[in-house]
Amino acid sequence: MLAARAAVAGAEEGSGRPWGYRDPRPARHRAARRRPSGVTRLAVLFGVIGALLLLYVAEQAFVISLSYRLNGVKAALHAAAVQTDRLQLRISELSSPERIERVAREELHLVAPGEPAYLTETVQVAMVRPAEEDEPGFPVIARIQRLLRGSLVQAAHAAE
Repeated sequence: MLAARAAVAGAEEGSGRPWGYRDPRPARHRAARRRPSGVTRLAVLFGVIGALLLLYVAEQAFVISLSYRLNGVKAALHAAAVQTDRLQLRISELSSPERIERVAREELHLVAPGEPAYLTETVQVAMVRPAEEDEPGFPVIARIQRLLRGSLVQAAHAAE
C-alpha cells in the first residue's frame, strides 16, 4: 500500500519520474532544493539591479556621444550658412550695374550707345598677302595697299 501511495503521489506531482519511484532523500531536503535560499535571492536581486544600472550608464554614454555629434553638425551648418551669406554678398557685388559698367569701360574699353568712340591703342592690321606690282590686273589694288600700309605705319610711329 505504501508503494501505491508513493506511485500516486509521484504521478500527481508531475515530476516525470516513473510510477513507483521513491526519492531516497528525506522530504525536508527535497523542499530545500526547490526553494532558493535568501542569499541566492539577494544575489539575483543585486545582479538584476547591476544589469539595469549598466544598461542605464551605457544609454547615457550613447546620448552624450550623440549630443557631441549634434553639436558638430550644428557648427558645420552655421559655418555653411555664414559662407552662403558671404557668397550671396559677393554675387550681389559682382552683378551690380555700376560694377558691370565700370568693368566694361575700364577693362574692355566699351562705350555706351551714342557716345563717340576713340582709338587709344595701337591697332595692328594683318595683311593677307601683299600684292605684287607686276601682277596683271591688280596694279590699282597694290598701290592702295602700299598707301594704306604707309599711312598705318606713320600713324603707329606717331602714336608711340
